[in-house]
Amino acid sequence: MIAEQAGAIEEQAQRALRSLIHAAHQTRDTGAPQIPASVAEPLISEFRHAIRVGLVQIPRIPGPKHATKQRPGRDLLEFCRFVARPGCAARPWQTARAQGDLMTYVFDEELVPWLDRVPEVRLFDEASLAAERERMSEMLDSIPPYHPSRSVNVWDTTVSRSAKAPEVPVRVYRPETGEEAAPGLLYIHGGGFVLGNVDMVHTEVLQIADEVGAVVVSVDYRLAPEHPFPAPIEDCYAALTWLADHVDELGVNRSRLGVAGESAGGGLSAAVALLARDRSGPQLCFQYLGMPQLDDRLDTPSMKSYLDTPLWNRPNVVFSWTSYLGHGGNLDVSPYAAPARAEDLSHLPPAYVATCEFDPLRDEGITYAQRLLQAGVSTELHHYPRTFHGSVMIRSARITKRMVADARDALGRGLGVGGVNWR
Repeated sequence: MIAEQAGAIEEQAQRALRSLIHAAHQTRDTGAPQIPASVAEPLISEFRHAIRVGLVQIPRIPGPKHATKQRPGRDLLEFCRFVARPGCAARPWQTARAQGDLMTYVFDEELVPWLDRVPEVRLFDEASLAAERERMSEMLDSIPPYHPSRSVNVWDTTVSRSAKAPEVPVRVYRPETGEEAAPGLLYIHGGGFVLGNVDMVHTEVLQIADEVGAVVVSVDYRLAPEHPFPAPIEDCYAALTWLADHVDELGVNRSRLGVAGESAGGGLSAAVALLARDRSGPQLCFQYLGMPQLDDRLDTPSMKSYLDTPLWNRPNVVFSWTSYLGHGGNLDVSPYAAPARAEDLSHLPPAYVATCEFDPLRDEGITYAQRLLQAGVSTELHHYPRTFHGSVMIRSARITKRMVADARDALGRGLGVGGVNWR
């Protein structure tokens, strides 16, 4: 009951602050002298309550004049106007950690101008999920097309898992490589286990197939909460076994099979690698885990701290795991649902793990990479400072270009393109 009350207050605090910041932006844009009291007063009351119970604190205002001065609650309106001014990169509020010290979000300067255009994803019930799915569907037409430098054949098909299980839709990308047998890659889209499809990542996967020169199978797995664990991971594993069973037909080298995904897709990729090992399934030569969602226990410092980071934050992760597991989590969660719970990480394929600084998933990704290394798995970990979950969608930023280039290079090396192999 206490945890539920704290969660409700936390949500109220975030909603209040977002409304205040929105009002502050309106004040800046319209030139109005102040935020109307009728709008501000109830929101301030909500937010002060969250401050009193210790869930949130008002941050320091950046700049020499206020470098060490803590702003009290009564100056919240002034603070909101300050962060809403043009060019201000400060986040509106900071999270109180156990010792009372504060976190700040100092994003890369080339990401800051685009923050207002980053989609605000808020998942907390069936209605919000339905609205987000609809919004994402509408956004597909706005994704710029990618024009490959080589011919890439693309087609949709289905994977039959068993007589009783539904067929799994997949999209296959076969580039003209000039090789008798190209590497093969299973790609698993992200979306917190509850969002996304192969259309959402079509441009990204087409680019991977073109630039890496791999045959890519993108799996359209069933989504939670309609289909909780184990449905999504079983769909992904079925797609992997289908890829392995059709290597001759697809022109794929059986010894160069890999799996890749980002966010929830990264977590599912890690789980697929575990399943392939434990079921004596297809032998993988590589796993790419981009900002992976791995741990349902929600107890890392980054998970506890990042309550309002752009795109993906703790409230969304809570909804994500509850939807995927079909409950709030317990000690019996399978490691194939939450790979961070796996006790044995030995004999897994070489891994590339990428993490972002202001991402609630940051610490579980770093910890998983460390555990892979300790288990004797060749692992490369790349951490990108001043980035956030999904900041890679801001393609013009130099940090994004480096992240994409690193990922392509890792996929090429991991899949043995050009004769280079991590084994």
